[in-house]
Amino acid sequence: MTKTPPNEWQLVVFQWIADGCPEGVMTDTTYKVAAYALERRSLVKVKKRRPWNAIVTDAGRKLLADEQPDSDAPATSAAGDSVLASSASVQSKVKKAAVAPKPIVKPKTKSATELMMEKLEAEGSIEFDSSESGKYRQLANVATRRKLFPDDMELVVDKNWHKPCSITLQRRPEWQLAELEPIEVPATVRSSHPVLIRLKEQRPERQGMDTPRWNWTLRIVQVLALECEKRGYKIEATPAPNINPYWHYYDDPHKG
Repeated sequence: MTKTPPNEWQLVVFQWIADGCPEGVMTDTTYKVAAYALERRSLVKVKKRRPWNAIVTDAGRKLLADEQPDSDAPATSAAGDSVLASSASVQSKVKKAAVAPKPIVKPKTKSATELMMEKLEAEGSIEFDSSESGKYRQLANVATRRKLFPDDMELVVDKNWHKPCSITLQRRPEWQLAELEPIEVPATVRSSHPVLIRLKEQRPERQGMDTPRWNWTLRIVQVLALECEKRGYKIEATPAPNINPYWHYYDDPHKG
């Protein structure tokens, strides 16, 4: 997706990051979405681990290099007013760069998915009626397939009958972003773990799997069981569920 100049809110967040991310200025978490949009423009670098932080890149410092505060401008005492005032000069410079003479090219019509992503970059969330939930789920699938947002973020479609539905661009949970050490799956199982033995006893039909897939499943269970014990966890097989063969007897209209 073509990188557009930062919008007004993103410029406010940009200046806030340049000021060292002072506390007490941002009152909600929408600044994080704007920060990731700035990171995709190479203007800032977001620290992906807690505590959340961001710094201005060389490209960002170059954008700010020639900007000096106006000596005639009245001083502001509130941190939020200072951020809004100082972002005006940056926004002016971005606009000047945007209107620089360029060859006349017929603008490409943006798709519904691209328009949705631009709005999400600016606002973080879009509310919609429940009748449009299918449409936004499809747009989210297209955006995910085309990789229109960073790998550390996700699109979440929330459908609720008691309040407006919404689609949100948000950071993925930390547990999904953790870098885990790979566990090697053995080519063969030499000494079966008790969990593996119990699994074979409880599932003699192999869950409908063919031999190669069933053997691969057993090797995965084996290595996971051993790794759990290695890390100090206790692992054991649970009893097989007692399924009543007559459970659905009275639900079948052809019986009885």
